[in-house]
Amino acid sequence: MKEIIALKNVSLDNWLKNYHLHVFEGEIVCVQSITGESLDALMEVIGGSRKPDKGCVFVDEKKADGYNERMAKETGIYALRFQNNYGKSLKVLDIVLPLLPPWRPYSKKKAKDYIGRYLKEEGIDLSPDTPVWKLSGTQLRKLQILRAGLQQARLIVINLEQEYLEGMLEEELVKMVEKMNRRGTGFLIFSCYYTMFLKTASRVQFLELGRAVREWEEMPENLLEKLRQGSLFYKRAKEKAGFPFLGMYDYEWDAQNSFWDYLNRVRENNASLWKRYFPGTILPERGVGYRQGIAVIPGDSKELLLDNLSVGENLTIAAGNRVNYGRTFIINPRLCKKLAEGFCASHQLPERMEELTNVQRKILSIGRFEILRPQVIFLELPYQGISLDELPQLHRYLYSLAEKGISIVYFSQSMEMLQENCTGIIRTRNGLSAKIDTFS
Repeated sequence: MKEIIALKNVSLDNWLKNYHLHVFEGEIVCVQSITGESLDALMEVIGGSRKPDKGCVFVDEKKADGYNERMAKETGIYALRFQNNYGKSLKVLDIVLPLLPPWRPYSKKKAKDYIGRYLKEEGIDLSPDTPVWKLSGTQLRKLQILRAGLQQARLIVINLEQEYLEGMLEEELVKMVEKMNRRGTGFLIFSCYYTMFLKTASRVQFLELGRAVREWEEMPENLLEKLRQGSLFYKRAKEKAGFPFLGMYDYEWDAQNSFWDYLNRVRENNASLWKRYFPGTILPERGVGYRQGIAVIPGDSKELLLDNLSVGENLTIAAGNRVNYGRTFIINPRLCKKLAEGFCASHQLPERMEELTNVQRKILSIGRFEILRPQVIFLELPYQGISLDELPQLHRYLYSLAEKGISIVYFSQSMEMLQENCTGIIRTRNGLSAKIDTFS
């Protein structure tokens, strides 16, 4: 196999020190690091946006003096920087279609038909006319990869530190990468935490304190297990945790199974732990969102909103006695309107469903149960479909719920997300054998 790129004795700031890396055509290489800053520095060097302080870059087995972004793309190396601040006027077509030289004839209809077929072939259920602002972070990531593929990329570099991926979303991305890899495209994947790419990689390199300390064709199972459980990053998490939320982590739980089934299994098999953290709680029946002060909100909650109703109607549709006249079953429209107006004003939500962003839909899907005054809210995969730029808005909303005395419990398959946002984590294996980590 021909070597696409190599770094030899590369140093940059304090994050890379005498670093070595070789990537060959058609490989999937994972670089695992304890610090995201080292991966950011590595991304800059390989993408050509920064020249190393020391060391050499080799491209196609030749020393590349003056290596820069233009040279990287001419070689077919695309370092994808995650971006989700596209203008509201842009559509999927604008993101996927490569820039054409000014002398090339361009037919928008032909381009739209071509991109539409391409998306269908790649298994992406989007129209070329879909507005970009409606897309999740994972969908945008897929489109970036497809665009690089259309530009005949030989090596695509992805830094997973720039987003949260978990469960089925990560599986979808892995399948896309594997499919493109079978057609000859190489991939370089960066991560600080466990990722499914570790199981499909040709090689795995472990980067610590800026140096490549170990490399495997197949990472040892004991180290994979430590990554899954997040034990390598306990100290880092202890320094970063700040939100008063409780996390539940289970990498072995099948994300296609019901969240209610998971909670019931944890409760039945860990009675003392459940009693300690959730005393007296009675879980709603499977598929039911609320019961006696307990709200269970699935990861796809924002997709369960009804687009043919207004924002206010979606907010109060499950409110029951909260918006009825006394003990009757007759809805009080004035009370519904008052609740809706107050909620929308507090969280800057528009009145029409089609105007909501992804994070606003998520807030609304949780707000439906907030107005029932729950004691505990269980959130499955809370950041599913939410871009990193939107996270602060969701954080502020959830923190406001915690300040009202509502206990917020995350369930996630991203240890990174839990360690950055929770002061304690309940770790289980397929709903069994719970252990507790606390960071406060």
